[in-house]
Amino acid sequence: ALSGGQGFIAHPYARGSEWEDLEIAGIAGIEIYNAREDVEDEPAPWLAFCTVLFGSDRSLPRWLDRLDRSLEIWDRRLSRGERLVGIGATNAHGLRWLALRLGPYGPIFKLVRNHLLIEGELSEAAVYGALKQGHLFVAHDVLANASGFQFSAVSGKTVRAVMCDEVRAEPGLELQAALPRPGELL
Repeated sequence: ALSGGQGFIAHPYARGSEWEDLEIAGIAGIEIYNAREDVEDEPAPWLAFCTVLFGSDRSLPRWLDRLDRSLEIWDRRLSRGERLVGIGATNAHGLRWLALRLGPYGPIFKLVRNHLLIEGELSEAAVYGALKQGHLFVAHDVLANASGFQFSAVSGKTVRAVMCDEVRAEPGLELQAALPRPGELL
């Protein structure tokens, strides 16, 4: 167990640093999306890197996809009743290719962001609390700013639960989603 910290399994399937024990106990969460892994899985990873670095937003959706292996681990552990938070990351580490440092961090960090749901004032305690409770969502802000997205369970005018909370089904309980711009929910 960590002494007051929160441990997350980072990039469980990254080439050269795969995790040996994905069933490790006592962790707060797992990285369910990693931009670098997503890019490296492409037939032409250099093209995907260029798309990010030079801001060609039109071609981004062609290579952004789900990392099913990481989602399977998360789903399996959740189905056993474990409370495990899913996060996303870029895994940028300076993005080097053939000894060249590629691009600024700004566009890279827009590829995937964890949006924390924090009530009240932003503080270190609020950030750790939101992470611990799983009050967050992962988004590709390079396609559109996802700030303001909400998914909640509402009874009347009372919010009973937000992302990662548990709530029992009861008469009058509704699931509601709020999108910051027009979109499609599947």
